[in-house]
Amino acid sequence: MSDPTAVQACANQSYRSAGIALIVVSCVLYVLLLAVPFLPIRSDAQVLLATGLLLSSEGTFWIGCLIAGKDVIARLRAQLWPWPRRRHAPSI
Repeated sequence: MSDPTAVQACANQSYRSAGIALIVVSCVLYVLLLAVPFLPIRSDAQVLLATGLLLSSEGTFWIGCLIAGKDVIARLRAQLWPWPRRRHAPSI
């Protein structure tokens, strides 16, 4: 029989991979948003397309964050924003 902890670790790894993949897809959708003004379509269609891309990219990012887990997001934040957060000075 297989070890239940090994099966759980494999499931966690696949969830993390799926979450990271969704975060990457959201980045691709954000980049596609930059091309919308240059498409040869009507203005109202551009607005609808831009809105759809923006909403879907935000949704996939946050769903990817939820699936990836807190430790993956903490590591991502540490890599993207390396400066330390300011702590408020204590009130006197």
